[in-house]
Amino acid sequence: MKIVATRAKVTLDTNVYVSAFQFGGMRLLHMAVDDDIEIAVSQPIVDEVIRVLRDKFHWDGYRLHDASQQILGFARLVAPRS
Repeated sequence: MKIVATRAKVTLDTNVYVSAFQFGGMRLLHMAVDDDIEIAVSQPIVDEVIRVLRDKFHWDGYRLHDASQQILGFARLVAPRS
């Protein structure tokens, strides 16, 4: 019998990303980097994360660009179904 390990596939809420970037709760993000889970993200979620970090936490353009690139680096970009 062949045993196949599968990774959990998850979609994270904007608040999880904001918490990770602003307050350091990066555990789920590290799990994605380590290939323990697969994170799917849509462009609207990325846009909302950037908006919240800009408007509520006053992040500058450099940090916002870096956060966006990090998300797109460890998550799979998907299109939401309508």
